[in-house]
Amino acid sequence: MRRWRRAAVAVTAAGALTGGLVVAGTDGRPEPAAPAARPIGRAPASFVAGVGGRVAVVSTTSGKVIRYLTQAPAGHGQFFIALSEDRDTVWFSDVAVCGHSGIYRVPYQGGAAVRVDPSANAEALTVSQDGSKLAYRPLGCHGSGPSPAFAVLDLRTGKTRRWAYSQRGEVLGPMTWSPDGRHLAYIEFYGNGTLRTRAWLLDTTGPGRSLAASRPLPPPDKGCQVRGLAWQPGTGRLAISEACPTSHQLVVVNRPGGKVLSRPLRVDQPFAGLDFDPSGRHLLYTTRAPGTPFSARSTWRWDGTRAVEIGRGYAMPTW
Repeated sequence: MRRWRRAAVAVTAAGALTGGLVVAGTDGRPEPAAPAARPIGRAPASFVAGVGGRVAVVSTTSGKVIRYLTQAPAGHGQFFIALSEDRDTVWFSDVAVCGHSGIYRVPYQGGAAVRVDPSANAEALTVSQDGSKLAYRPLGCHGSGPSPAFAVLDLRTGKTRRWAYSQRGEVLGPMTWSPDGRHLAYIEFYGNGTLRTRAWLLDTTGPGRSLAASRPLPPPDKGCQVRGLAWQPGTGRLAISEACPTSHQLVVVNRPGGKVLSRPLRVDQPFAGLDFDPSGRHLLYTTRAPGTPFSARSTWRWDGTRAVEIGRGYAMPTW
């Protein structure tokens, strides 16, 4: 029953979090924004995103595709993407066709894609900052039996560890590694009818083998819903985007206690897809309401002082 419940909320989860099933680039070419009035610090020169059903490297300044990292997809071009902290390797899962799906790696500078794991329909990919572990949600294929909640692939040994669902009946969203590669923060949907959200923290080095070992992070402000998560490199702080009735905000909490430290950013639209650059000084995020096609979603960069729009039409941007 849990498997079918997850399927029933797939559209809601994908639209709200850019971490559900994503059909990349079916809405046409991306639209770069107008040039910024002035430079915005030293953000990375490029980022990775799904464009036109392919994984591509995109210029942060112009919003134009620099190079494609994959060929035309065998299915519908549905991807989840993760980028190593050294910006050397791109990890992606092709979930278009169960018989051909899996997790792949490809050099950031271009080259042949190599399948490193045959897991079917692997969602919500995230790689640890030291590049040693890749976490994902293995949904599997119809008829393949119950799937675990999370799986962590040790990229050095090739071994995989899995965590089962607890008794809460979780419907899961995106997740992110802590800087030390020990904890996974993840979003959970819950409730009947209108789904609500909350964030949890799982110690992947502990003895627990199910999500029952997780501990809750601070709940969102009253009336707000969690939309995205990103750990800030070099600080141990976790950034959480919240969609609220009158505004939308970025909330920063410390680790491991989860105390709210600040609310440094407010946006006039729901935003998710959070990702810090390796310096921890620049944040990438995507705006627009849940369910909005990617052709209408805007990708932004924020340096702690001001935000600049990069363009529209990028699926799952990350740097």
